[in-house]
Amino acid sequence: MVGLFSSLELAKKSLMTHQFVFHVIGHNIANVNTPEYSRQRVELGVVRPFRLGERTVGVGVDVLGVHGVRDKYLEYQIQKEVQGRGEASYMSGSYKIIESIFQEQTDTGISKIMGNFFNSWNDLTVNPTGLPERSTVLNNGKVLADKIKEAYRRLKEQQAVENGDVSSMVKDINETGKEIAKLNMEIASGEAGGEEMNDLRDRRNKLLQDLGEKVGINVYENEMHQVTVEIASRPFIVGNNLNELSVQRNASNSNYYDIYINESGHVVNITNQIDGGAMKGLITMRDSRIPEYLTKLDNLAYGLITNVNNLHSGGFDLNGNTGVNFFTPFVPTTPGDYTGAAALIEVNPAIASDPEAVAASSVAGEIGNNTVALQIADLERAYNTVDSDNDGTFDYGTFHDYYHQLVTSVGAEALNSYTRETAEGEIITNLQDRRSEVSSVSLDEESATLIQFQKAYQVMARFMGVVDKMTDIMINLGR
Repeated sequence: MVGLFSSLELAKKSLMTHQFVFHVIGHNIANVNTPEYSRQRVELGVVRPFRLGERTVGVGVDVLGVHGVRDKYLEYQIQKEVQGRGEASYMSGSYKIIESIFQEQTDTGISKIMGNFFNSWNDLTVNPTGLPERSTVLNNGKVLADKIKEAYRRLKEQQAVENGDVSSMVKDINETGKEIAKLNMEIASGEAGGEEMNDLRDRRNKLLQDLGEKVGINVYENEMHQVTVEIASRPFIVGNNLNELSVQRNASNSNYYDIYINESGHVVNITNQIDGGAMKGLITMRDSRIPEYLTKLDNLAYGLITNVNNLHSGGFDLNGNTGVNFFTPFVPTTPGDYTGAAALIEVNPAIASDPEAVAASSVAGEIGNNTVALQIADLERAYNTVDSDNDGTFDYGTFHDYYHQLVTSVGAEALNSYTRETAEGEIITNLQDRRSEVSSVSLDEESATLIQFQKAYQVMARFMGVVDKMTDIMINLGR
């Protein structure tokens, strides 16, 4: 009797174990299209045998655990690579806008318009008294000034957009951090109680990748299976605690946002310590690349204003007037600081609507004299017209040379960002393909496993039926 009852218990445990396996297989199949899901495998083990008389008898099978099939090293690699892709992707998006500002393949580029301006002075040398030629000089001067101001304005607008992105991205980072910290607590609590937390681990891994795409992070897992996340080598998530990021305006940087992290009750500025993620690309563009392009536009504008004015103010107009600037003068606050010159460049309002006020002659009363017009026209090919190192001295080639150097720099850095984004994307795709080989659900494999356990379940059900009949016979023998 003891043997039959133990056989019934064995059969029951086996059927329940197989039912659990079916549930896990169904869970795998249900998540076949869930990107972050890692397929789960049931670990089965022999139940500890017990003594039956003089013999040791096995009592069936039981579930030892359910494990997510994952490669932690691959997941760590993906977490690292998405940080590089996030940085390159943000910079690529910004450069697509900046390249449209410096669009030189059309007739509306600064280089072409600057050429038109100097050509109109050359046309004036042919007919120094011609009002149409003088009007063209003024008009081309206005178009050139407006184009430089437009480029400057659009760069500043892009910089302001990126500054706004800092604030919104900090909020997103904090929200993601809160969810990771919550999962840390749930995973540690569940596993301490003997539960399998594979689904929560998958969710946390996906959130860590999302976080890494936004900002550079270092991740460590402790013995309680909680992750510690660092940003700029400072703790951001420790267990279920979150040290939130915040922003404060920096008066010395155009009142743009700096990024702070809460640390032991006080905040620490980590703006320049962030390494990786979209936030790194954002800060690089806002605080380094765009200011560099703005400075070069300012240098170009100041060179144009000063060199043209130096010649024009020494010439005479059709009415014999002299000492008048062609552009509104720009006076640096300190030598070599031309900040804002590109934003303020304009044709002098005193002559803007008066073609007769254009100075072309070098001698008072000689209205047919074209010397000054010729000198200004020759500025297009003159060297040392731009202060490239902001030391207060004109030291760089021609205006076109300087501007082409700016455009070439933008193009090269943009290409580098596009190339890096593509390369990082390919690396991540390869890593994700390798992860899929390890962790993703295979319908063929799940089907084969299902058939295998289905057959075992059917046979065990028959076994249970036989034991049940035998038990019934034994009970009825005594009646």
